[in-house]
Amino acid sequence: MGFLEGMIIWKRNKERSCLFSYHSAKIENEVMKEQEEHKKLLMLHNQERCSRLLLNKIAVKTARLSIEVIKEIHGILMVGIMTEEEILALGGPGQFRGMDCEALLSGTDAGDIEKELRELFDEMTEISVCSEGDILKEAAYLHVKIIDIFPFAYGNEIVARNLLNYYLMMNDHPPVVIFWDDRERYFKTLADYCNSGNIESLVSFLKWQQTKVKSI
Repeated sequence: MGFLEGMIIWKRNKERSCLFSYHSAKIENEVMKEQEEHKKLLMLHNQERCSRLLLNKIAVKTARLSIEVIKEIHGILMVGIMTEEEILALGGPGQFRGMDCEALLSGTDAGDIEKELRELFDEMTEISVCSEGDILKEAAYLHVKIIDIFPFAYGNEIVARNLLNYYLMMNDHPPVVIFWDDRERYFKTLADYCNSGNIESLVSFLKWQQTKVKSI
């Protein structure tokens, strides 16, 4: 890849990441409805910081999926969002939850979180190296598996959205913006996967979101 082509891709990713930051933070604020107004603004700030971090990793060619990266993403996104009581009871920013979540329909046992994440990241690395398949479908799979494992007490969905775009950019694909206006359809695709294991509705949704970005 030449310098000019690289700069064009970086500019495209940066523009989409800014748009992604706004909508992803707004979706997360919808999920966490009881947040104070200043925390909603803080979530947007945190998401912008996280997007810059991931863009920099892509730019300097250090991007990879790892336990350290997912903790770093969560650590940035959740700064100032959780209360001290929640941090003490459930684990704070950048920390895996320390207890099983009985209210969840799914979710890995707390003691197996790191093991399952390592297996997932190894699987994604192998797919990326060996496959010439549908990168968007692979990224969608990573997204739903992160939510399925549910490594953190809070913020798993926004972490999953960031990893989805991180994986896309790692494979020279533009990031996807999941628009706040389409959040209900987005949530439905996640429920479809949870109920049936069918990922195709999420893949179709992400392709639709890509066409919306191109039309802006």
